[in-house]
Amino acid sequence: MISKIEQIICDDSQNITKWHDESNISLSIVKPPYITDEDLTEEYLIKFQNIMKQVSQVTKKGGICCLILDEDKNSNQTMSSVSNSILQMMESKHHDSWEKQEEIVWVKSPKEFTKNISPMKSGVLINFEETPFSIIHVFQRKGSEFEYVDSEERISKLDIGEKIKEKWADSIWFVQPKMESEFQDRVTSEIIIRLIQIFTNKKEIVLDPFTGHGVVGKVASELSRKYICIEKNENNYKIAYKRINQT
Repeated sequence: MISKIEQIICDDSQNITKWHDESNISLSIVKPPYITDEDLTEEYLIKFQNIMKQVSQVTKKGGICCLILDEDKNSNQTMSSVSNSILQMMESKHHDSWEKQEEIVWVKSPKEFTKNISPMKSGVLINFEETPFSIIHVFQRKGSEFEYVDSEERISKLDIGEKIKEKWADSIWFVQPKMESEFQDRVTSEIIIRLIQIFTNKKEIVLDPFTGHGVVGKVASELSRKYICIEKNENNYKIAYKRINQT
């Protein structure tokens, strides 16, 4: 049995099962590195497919994967068409492992400054012109004997204030990205806090295959969850290691 629980590992994310060979991960938070349309190749998709296959192998039945894909139309580093390719790959080649259950829209502007956003019964309608946002695609590992419990029901059972419950239960989250001193987090800690509290219980394990500066490991530790973090960039690894292990 191999397991590097509560450790950050300096290695390629294609080597997840090298470091953890149990199927007991409750939640994976996956934020692929930025690439442009020009960088999108068959090789990239095959690599990402291999990573997600390993994520499914270490995830328990009924476990959750939150795949965060950027849809920013006004960014120089856009993943709008890239995200479509990744999502199609997840929904087709991984149909035996993952089943998409719901999605949450993360709008990166304050609600009062955002126009033309309106919830619809069949989904969410968004004017892309001035609205940077990402979609959090929530997948469940197939094989659970229990029906999927959606985020709204999970939130209703959390020990948090009613105003917070109401805000989190909305399918659109208005959360501005914030840089924390020297850390460059591509997903703000507020989003990570919500996902971990909604989809895990204390002492359960959270996996982050693209760790960056370690925000997932840090938040998981603070919320009394266990974590496994993988980062291949040595400089990022050193920053994340120091951040996660500082008291």
